[in-house]
Amino acid sequence: MVLAGAVALIIAERAREAAPVGVAASEASCAPIQTYELQKGTHIEEGATHPPYNSTPPTSGPHYVGPAPAGFYPAPLRPEQLVHNLEHGQIVLWYRPDASEETITAIEALIDREPLAQEAALLAAPYDGVPDADSFVLTAWGASQSCDRVSQEVVDEFRAEYQGRGPERIQGIPPFRPQT
Repeated sequence: MVLAGAVALIIAERAREAAPVGVAASEASCAPIQTYELQKGTHIEEGATHPPYNSTPPTSGPHYVGPAPAGFYPAPLRPEQLVHNLEHGQIVLWYRPDASEETITAIEALIDREPLAQEAALLAAPYDGVPDADSFVLTAWGASQSCDRVSQEVVDEFRAEYQGRGPERIQGIPPFRPQT
């Protein structure tokens, strides 16, 4: 009897882990994807001044020499560092530092599903420039999409369109193919 209960708990946990994160795309209240004129991806020293970015959060332009490792960040990173990740074809999710626990937990769950190999292509970090407390912005090189609620379906669609398409794909970030 105890063994059957343990097996049932394991099966239930695996089903929960396989379930999509967040809400359906139709419930996420996402704006249409915006594209921006590409700014030159010049490498700059940390702390150097540069022309302003043409999008908030930034989607191209001057950036630090070193990108951030893929993963979830509870503290803000410099936008200039994450723009380098975009140049490599990675996707950055920017969320407000004061986002709801539900939003942050869902974003962290998306990141936790990433492979721990070099092809991990998803990063998340807080950013004061996100418009609403419970919204987040997906960015790729030259594109962004904001949503009010987290939806794995929306994130997967954005990744399928933009992941691996940065101009400097030296990290081998592959195009995204959702698992079926």
